[in-house]
Amino acid sequence: MQSHSSRHYASEALSDRHPYKQPSFEKEPRKDEIAEAYGDRQIPKLVGVLHLTEEQLPESERVHCLKLFSQLLSTQETKVKAIQTEALQPLLTWLSHPNSPAAVRQLCCNSISSMCQLQQGRAALVASGGVPVLTEALVSTPDAAVQAVKAFATCADGAAALHASPAPVTAALVKLVNHPGSSYTAARDAAVCISGLCKSDDGVIEALSCEAPRSLGQLCTRALRHSSAIAAGNAGQDEYCFWHALLVPHPV
Repeated sequence: MQSHSSRHYASEALSDRHPYKQPSFEKEPRKDEIAEAYGDRQIPKLVGVLHLTEEQLPESERVHCLKLFSQLLSTQETKVKAIQTEALQPLLTWLSHPNSPAAVRQLCCNSISSMCQLQQGRAALVASGGVPVLTEALVSTPDAAVQAVKAFATCADGAAALHASPAPVTAALVKLVNHPGSSYTAARDAAVCISGLCKSDDGVIEALSCEAPRSLGQLCTRALRHSSAIAAGNAGQDEYCFWHALLVPHPV
């Protein structure tokens, strides 16, 4: 009877008694190694990889690194560690890089949005000059960039930073709402951002100068014609928030 069980070979040869034949461990960590390090080096290791240039790190490896980095930003501790490690600098660099593909820009916006959920992250982004970069990303990567802008517009300190920035944030949001090629989700999130910016007198004046009421009306028409009843209800909520912020008097 034939046996199909695996055979065991016994050998006294040195090469068989020590089967680990891989190269010896390196004395220093590889700068381009993409891995989840242990403990306090978890975030700084990936931030160091993101600092590598286009020649040092291929595009596929950069996408892999950004995916892993974005997944790690799921807790407040890792977000704070990323902010302290100055992770926003390489993210803004690759977001504004002309050769960055859509996947890299989207992952950069996702990571920036996660860090901007904290006040430290919003302050760090403003100090790094990231508001103009995000404003430009509303054109190239609208669905992901508007999430990061929403993290600003829905907070008092973030809205104040957007108003103080020289970048035309409100005008870019209105263009996103009016753009026929934008997704409904992106247009709706842009409307939420506009309503958040209209919680101050300066925001109301700027929104009126950009003809934001007409844009919100077009968004509601778009929802009623091309979306489901739930989407239409959400659009109505967004318009209500905008008009409520626009018409309720603000303290001067």
